[in-house]
Amino acid sequence: MSLSPRLQGQLEQLAFRFDELSQLLASPDVASDAQRFQSLSKELGEISPVLDLLRRHQQRQQ
Repeated sequence: MSLSPRLQGQLEQLAFRFDELSQLLASPDVASDAQRFQSLSKELGEISPVLDLLRRHQQRQQ
C-alpha cells in the first residue's frame, strides 16, 4: 500500500523537523535554556513514534 502524495509530503516535513530538532537539542545554547530544551524535547517525542511507523512501513514496501 503506497502513501498518498499529500501524506508523503507531510511525513517528509516531519522527518525534516525531526532532524532540525535533533540538531537544536545538541546545541549548547538550547541545552542551557531549560524551558526551550523541554519544549523541543516534547515536540521531538511527539514526532518520533510517527517516524518509527513510517520507517516500518517503508521497510515493508521494499
